This record gives sequence, C-alpha cells and structure tokens, in this order.
Amino acid sequence: MRIAVIGAGPGGLAAAATAAENGADVLLVDDILDTGKTLSRVIPKLRKLKPRRIKTCVLLNKQARRVEKIQADYVGFEIPDFFVVGYGLDYAERYRNLPYIGI
Repeated sequence: MRIAVIGAGPGGLAAAATAAENGADVLLVDDILDTGKTLSRVIPKLRKLKPRRIKTCVLLNKQARRVEKIQADYVGFEIPDFFVVGYGLDYAERYRNLPYIGI
C-alpha cells in the first residue's frame, strides 16, 4: 500500500500520476465536492494513465452547487448550500483551525 499526500499547486497531481501509471488503484480524497470542477478535470487526466480503477472520497458533498456531472464514490456528509469553515476549510486564510465545521 502506498499513501501519497497531494497538495494543491503545480506538482499536486504528480504522486497520483505515479501510482496510476503503475496500474494501481487510485483513491482521490478531497475536502468538499462543490461545483465538481476540480474532480472533473483531475479524473480524465488520471484515466489517461490507465490505473486499475479510480474512486473518489469527499468529506463534504454540496450537491446544490454542482455544475459538472460528477458524484463521489464515498461521502462523509451531505451539506446544504452554505459556506462552511473549520477542520481545514478556511475563509480568507482564517477559521481553518477550528476543531469543527461551522457555517
């Protein structure tokens, strides 16, 4: 088993790409599935590398704001269309250290 932490930025997809090229199972984990634009761009790039399979997991699913036709395979919580902060989610670099998710 190999675990990779992939951050946002220019090299963010590199670790997942390495696993995908080797025909591995890839699990993409994201904090929130909102519009769906991020996953709808990342998944096709990974599919070109021919992984065994790709699954997606999100902590929060905000279906009301979806503009891309995409669903996560695993969802922690369904949430309404409110802006949320805490537990790593921030507003202008603030509130991300809250030990809970708040509106």
